[in-house]
Amino acid sequence: MLQRLPLLLSYSGYCLLAPLLPLIIWQGKNTRKTALRLPEADGPRSGEFNSTIPTSLDILHLGESTVAGVGVHHSNLGFTANISRVLAENNVSHQWQYIAQTGVTMQELIALLNQQQAIPGCSHLIISMGVNDTTNFTRRHHWRENLIQLVNQVKVNSPKTQVYFTQVAPMHRFPALAKPLNYFLGLRAWQLNHELKSLCADNDWQFISIDIPLQPEWMAKDGYHPNNSGYELWGQGVAQKIME
Repeated sequence: MLQRLPLLLSYSGYCLLAPLLPLIIWQGKNTRKTALRLPEADGPRSGEFNSTIPTSLDILHLGESTVAGVGVHHSNLGFTANISRVLAENNVSHQWQYIAQTGVTMQELIALLNQQQAIPGCSHLIISMGVNDTTNFTRRHHWRENLIQLVNQVKVNSPKTQVYFTQVAPMHRFPALAKPLNYFLGLRAWQLNHELKSLCADNDWQFISIDIPLQPEWMAKDGYHPNNSGYELWGQGVAQKIME
């Protein structure tokens, strides 16, 4: 019960924001209408690195627009490629692939994975999701069910896969979101992140929390996605967790 107390208390934040709800709704609609929409990164969505050291791992990275490389022009500057680059610098042999699409919720990512001719087997599964489930107000129990279903889909072909989840982005810090909309979405993102951390603890999955600066100099021009430097920093943090 004590573990659930912060989550229960978080709902009081909605009460504080309730008088501002008309403004928040207007800001949300206006943001959807006027937000700069950047394309997904060009380039290959898979690659490999072979070192002289026999250690080998295969990475499958699933996610939304950040995994699809929105914010950079080429996939070799994106999130997964930066994870691979750090592993390569440490002479870790590996193959990597990412499956991602801008705008998908967790349920839609499951459908996207089902469309693959074959779900790739992997030793390390990384999942980076949550922003679209936040903005679509996915119910917490649906979020949990979808997280479990997605992992199980991959583990059918590779039951010993190590699972890593990156934290749900702290949306209250996004430069592109005006106040109080950012607080409203940030509160919901925190709630989904709390559920994710709990689920990781229950299932022996790795939860990766990295304090990425979301100031404009680390962000793409849309104020919503990382730029080259942001993805590099994020990739370094995830790779370090994998090598621990």
